Amino acid sequence: MINTPAEGSVTTSGLASLAQPFIVPATIPGPTGTFGFTPRWIDLTTFKNSNFSPSTLAQNLTVPVTYEWNLNTQYEFIKNWVLEIGYVGSHGIHQEQASGSIYSDLYNTAPLASAANPINGQTTNSAANVPDRVPYLGISPVATISGNQSGYLYNALQTTVRTQMSHGLQFQASYTYDRAFDSVPVGINSAPYLVWEMTPNTIYHPQRLVLSYTWNLPFGHPAGLLGKFVEGWSWSGVTTIQDGTPVAVWDSAAGSVFFGTGGEPANAYAQLCPGMTTANIVTSGPITSRLGGPYSQNGYMNLSAFCPLPTLGSTDGSTGYGNYGQGTFLSPGQDNWDMSLAKLFKTGGLREDATLLFRVEFFNTFNHPQFEFSQSNDASNTAADVNGGVFGNITSSSVNPRLIQLALKYSF
Repeated sequence: MINTPAEGSVTTSGLASLAQPFIVPATIPGPTGTFGFTPRWIDLTTFKNSNFSPSTLAQNLTVPVTYEWNLNTQYEFIKNWVLEIGYVGSHGIHQEQASGSIYSDLYNTAPLASAANPINGQTTNSAANVPDRVPYLGISPVATISGNQSGYLYNALQTTVRTQMSHGLQFQASYTYDRAFDSVPVGINSAPYLVWEMTPNTIYHPQRLVLSYTWNLPFGHPAGLLGKFVEGWSWSGVTTIQDGTPVAVWDSAAGSVFFGTGGEPANAYAQLCPGMTTANIVTSGPITSRLGGPYSQNGYMNLSAFCPLPTLGSTDGSTGYGNYGQGTFLSPGQDNWDMSLAKLFKTGGLREDATLLFRVEFFNTFNHPQFEFSQSNDASNTAADVNGGVFGNITSSSVNPRLIQLALKYSF
């Protein structure tokens, strides 16, 4: 599985270059009298060991491949109105997963021992005896290997309706219905203990509608001072309505029987309670009442849907992996309206085409609170961790509160 002996690495001098790559450093690492590196070791009676986590590469690195395809058609169904329908797809194989990331492969998972299948003399399983059960003794059970066995898949239906300036109106509506998946390593409670699964990507929005428009307001052309006031007004804006992103709920205590205390949260999903389904996870009702009412900040999710992890440790009750999958429900969606109102003055003066544009812009015009749930399934995201202390809390918004901005532009 690995292409070099995993016993550590030798530090080289910072003076090394392509012309002289082998410059011995002033201080050679390792104990006095050794060959310049700390040897790999383990005490099978106390479980103490060197616990190396070397940077390791897979034996066979294949060139990453990406396939992309699209099909698009346009039709003018009414004069000045165009409908555009397109399909966009992309598929990647042999994609890179970096060492130490949530997409990296863990190659030193400790298998479960038994009386019929002892491992280095161990017939029981606990977080403490993990160092004696790993395939490569003296190497950390959470050591990762960099490779390129990851992949992704994306398919989208994209539609657009637009009209050019007609009767003072310019309008475009774009709707996207898409699905995005990527392969991630997932912990399971039986051999081989880590498998790669295609799961919903946690950074895409399944449905998205964007409206953009400009309308020259038809106030007529009255004469005199009134005409100067009512002419040249325009209203424009961008409206974004979209789903939230798929959520990954994990448990930082999972996998301790395979990796020791602390588990491996990057690959460890939470445990769904018996009888609970995805339909039981998300609460119902208006988002503002769910977060500001009796549910408080964690009112978006039903926390009782998740239970303690299964215990696989035969002597200490250390935990295995949960049964919950990634991306089965969505975080809160977005409904945002940005607008602007503008007045164009023809100033004349030295140039007849000189103009003065005054514009007032409203971001999040209706001041809707729009919430955001953190999506990273790693140790930094305690809101997605059943044992994170703030599990399920939504404490940030996806857009700012209403913001009003004034602008003035003179063109000559």
